[in-house]
Amino acid sequence: MALASSQRTALDSSISSAISNIPSLLERWNQRSTIKKYQVVDITEFIYGHVLGVISNSLYNIIFITEGRMPTSDETLEAEEIILRRLPEIRNLIVTEIYYHRPR
Repeated sequence: MALASSQRTALDSSISSAISNIPSLLERWNQRSTIKKYQVVDITEFIYGHVLGVISNSLYNIIFITEGRMPTSDETLEAEEIILRRLPEIRNLIVTEIYYHRPR
């Protein structure tokens, strides 16, 4: 079973929301004291992983809330394709923003 149109729309909204949150994530996490405290080795990869985790979790929440079940493998594959198309946008924003939010 493929994703319903409403589920695709919800996933796209979740992706856009996660992307728009990147500057505030960098503001919160890209501080010398925080990096040291949590032993973050690469802030770019840390934020990237965080954003992808939020997006992946949103897929499961969308399906569970709307249908009370976990996504099928077909739904997961379709969601992965949608997410993969947006990865360059996520990476570019992180790299661009990292220069404006240097550790303090």
